[in-house]
Amino acid sequence: MKKFTYVLTALALMATSPTVHAAPTPVKSFIDIKFTPNATDDIFQYSGAVTYGSGVDAVTVGAADDKWNIVKTFSADPIYLKTTSDIGSRLLTLTGNNSATALGDESGFYGTDYEKLMNSYNYVSSSRTGNYTIAGLGNNTSYNVYVLTQGNEGDNGSKLQLTDLNTPSATWTQSSTGLFSRDSFILGENYMVQTFKTDKDGKLNIGFSSAVSGKNAIVNGLQIAAIPTPEPASMMLLGVGGTLLYANKLRKKKVAEGLVS
Repeated sequence: MKKFTYVLTALALMATSPTVHAAPTPVKSFIDIKFTPNATDDIFQYSGAVTYGSGVDAVTVGAADDKWNIVKTFSADPIYLKTTSDIGSRLLTLTGNNSATALGDESGFYGTDYEKLMNSYNYVSSSRTGNYTIAGLGNNTSYNVYVLTQGNEGDNGSKLQLTDLNTPSATWTQSSTGLFSRDSFILGENYMVQTFKTDKDGKLNIGFSSAVSGKNAIVNGLQIAAIPTPEPASMMLLGVGGTLLYANKLRKKKVAEGLVS
């Protein structure tokens, strides 16, 4: 029994060894949206993936050739969205007196690879609530929604609040107050990621508002992404852990029955 336990322990160590883990597979993004006051100006056009976090916790969402939807928020008419698989089958509708502004060199991302992504944003004032409705997705399907939120110096201290309007009790608030000077993506400071579920008609309904009086609710962009599955090494670790627990429980039972010492 001891030899069996030693073997399982060795397998567990192998599963957690850095040599087992390859670079994380990028998460597939189905729809990428950037908000701007001018949808045609080249300075607002962005293509590519986004890497959130850093080091071993970094997550890349999307691919290098992903084309972002550049959305001018002054229009309340439904907007056809490009997706990573087809064009024209998804619709975005904005409600709630949305406005947009450009940042230029006020953005902390000015001069970085993400300058064109983060140089403008959509917002509603602290007394209002905005709503994004994205139609044409899978019915009753869950997606991870990445929300970028960083304004200018006047927006320091802002906090974004998100609500899944298909499940009104599901509300999340940005964990840290926003800082305009950030030049990388830090969870809770300038981006949030939450799981939203479509309704029976395949619509995501995302509500956003400010959690701080006197501050705007800011959204630079959105990524509607797949929910990643665990890496093979993680699954192996779970299996080994479960086997170890069962083996230990079985041995204790045999000891109690006097079958082993």
